[in-house]
Amino acid sequence: MVNLLMQGGDEQIQRLILDSMAEAVVVADAEGRVLKFNKAAERLHGMGLSEGLPDGWGARYGIFLPDEVTPCAPGEIPLARVLRGELPDSVELYVKRPDGSGSAVSVTGRPILGEQGQIIGGVVVFTDISVQRRMEREHLASEALLRKVLDALPVGVSTADREGRITHGNPASRRIWGGVDCAGLNGQFKGWRALSGKRIEPGERALARALSQGATVLGEVVEIECADGTHKIILNSAVPLRDTAHQVCGVIVIDEDITERYHAQETVRVNREFFQSVFDSAAVGMALCDPRGRFLGVNQALCRTFGYSDEEMLAMSVQDITHPDDREISESSLQRVLQGDSPSFQLEKRYRHKSGADLWALVAVALVRDAHGAPLYFIGQVLDITARKEAENRLRESEASLASAQAQANLGSWWLDIQHNVLNWSDENYRIFGVEKGTPLNYQTFLDCVHPSDVEKVDRAWQAGMRGEPYDIQHRIQMKGRVKWVRERAELEFDAEGRLVRGVGTTQDITELKKHEEALLHSKERLRKLAAHQELIREEERAHIAREVHDELGQLLTALKMDVSLLRLRFGDVPNLLEHADGMRQLVEKTISVVRHVASNLRPAALNLGIVPALEWLAEDFTHHSGVKCELVIQDMDVALDDMQATTVFRVMQESLTNVARHAQASKVEIRLWRRGRSLHLKVQDNGRGFDSANRRRNTFGLLGIRERVLMLDGTIKINNTPGTGACVSISIPLIERGSKK
Repeated sequence: MVNLLMQGGDEQIQRLILDSMAEAVVVADAEGRVLKFNKAAERLHGMGLSEGLPDGWGARYGIFLPDEVTPCAPGEIPLARVLRGELPDSVELYVKRPDGSGSAVSVTGRPILGEQGQIIGGVVVFTDISVQRRMEREHLASEALLRKVLDALPVGVSTADREGRITHGNPASRRIWGGVDCAGLNGQFKGWRALSGKRIEPGERALARALSQGATVLGEVVEIECADGTHKIILNSAVPLRDTAHQVCGVIVIDEDITERYHAQETVRVNREFFQSVFDSAAVGMALCDPRGRFLGVNQALCRTFGYSDEEMLAMSVQDITHPDDREISESSLQRVLQGDSPSFQLEKRYRHKSGADLWALVAVALVRDAHGAPLYFIGQVLDITARKEAENRLRESEASLASAQAQANLGSWWLDIQHNVLNWSDENYRIFGVEKGTPLNYQTFLDCVHPSDVEKVDRAWQAGMRGEPYDIQHRIQMKGRVKWVRERAELEFDAEGRLVRGVGTTQDITELKKHEEALLHSKERLRKLAAHQELIREEERAHIAREVHDELGQLLTALKMDVSLLRLRFGDVPNLLEHADGMRQLVEKTISVVRHVASNLRPAALNLGIVPALEWLAEDFTHHSGVKCELVIQDMDVALDDMQATTVFRVMQESLTNVARHAQASKVEIRLWRRGRSLHLKVQDNGRGFDSANRRRNTFGLLGIRERVLMLDGTIKINNTPGTGACVSISIPLIERGSKK
């Protein structure tokens, strides 16, 4: 065909032959000039013979090495080598088209010889292998991705050949087996059935059964001895691999380390017993109910609340003891939790006591679900708030009476017309101010009635009102030697230029209200003193409980720990008993830690050593549990505080640090304690995000508690806050000699 192309023949036949070929064909003479260029070559090179082919055809058509970057040297272009008489094997190159695209190609060539055997031209054939190379790259990428996936899996995955030899194991598999690959059939393997303790023979392994029987084995619980001598509990699975003839040619082995989960079952049992103990001894009513509201378990506190025995309660449902008017809201709340709208709820509802009496309770209910999200049971807490509700009802009745009295109160009114310079008072306004009806009225007439000490304040408020600010002010007036309090409010109307046009206002005699306010302040002071007394009693009770927990329960747990240690020493050669003894010892140590933590929360023992050791302990404990650096500076503290003062300073610092840990997102807290004269000062400063005023108003129970504690000791508190730069709590309390009573 080549001779036909070079030496003549029908041109049309030559073109048909060339264009029918899938490979790109370039035919050139001995000088390298292109003579023929088929359609496939035009597509490959992105241009045709008709566009002109100057000398240096290789550079013109962008022949590159396979790296797609390095141009092929002119002398190494396949056509050049063919014309030199070389017959190169298939060469892989890269052809780059004028538009920037390109293709990987396999290039072959041969010379065209004349009658005397001389080279009179050459033929180069390009085969596009781009798809083949892309598929090879994708295959390699797929294998690499699979390798990464296997390496990232948390479970061990190993592969074995038809002889049971391990050919590959991922990192998780090597971690499970103590740093080596999973043991093959010819390797050393020690395994036991975890539930029965029976030794697993080589032929009983999941790997062996998958190879010999072609069986898929899933989730067998096995205890293994690892290469490092440790024992682990694993879930062992094996899946056979088959070739095209459906013969088993290998196995995939999957191992999951469940040692912690397996041993956690004992912890779960202990926790279940602990929960039952708390449930039975809780002072608040507690109950377990199925999803339909039937009681599954009740404690004695709940039975006492409703007057039933536990046998009677277990034969009833929540709706049986719910007040008829509250059954709908109770049922709807339970349904919302069951539907997943909320994990729990709280509400106040009415119940019926066994005696028939109504009682109010605060109910907190949470739903416990299984691992698949199916509801198991409700756990509820019931607190009797009947007394509180009765007090609230009395308070509401009092508020209703007050609202009725306010509606019937006589209010003086006035109206002002600036355009006509007219000021009018109602008869009640004349009576309130003690001005004889008919007296000419103007602004000065009004000011003459104002108490001299309040004239400047009232005039300033009125001038501000004329500028558009709200006018709502309380001040004193003088009336025939008698001082009264009034509240004035006004709605002022302005024109388009902002000038006052007219206004309407009211005057209310609040003298009696002021007296009530003073009485209320006195009452609040008495309540604060009562709260201080109650807080003192509470702290004493906490100290008593803390001592009981620390001394009595702590001693018992210490004795139990010693017994466990003796048990380990005596029976240490029994592996199973030693393992259980270790578990018991760890549980006892954990319980001792919990007891210490509970006793410390009730009343830190450091308080018995003085306020300085107590604050140092609190700062170290805060840093340990929160990770936030806490710097404590104590200056000039040579004074001994009484128990109330020391407790107050400690609780203020404790509550402040709690707020920092929960909300501040701080990295550092600075605390200063110093004495100045007859006052003790404490300052807690963090570098956190601070808080905005809206959130502070909605959620201030912690800050309110700090404030009340300080006010109980006639102290002062100041809270500085800048959102984004931290918050600062500063208190100052007067020092009282230890043992004296305020």
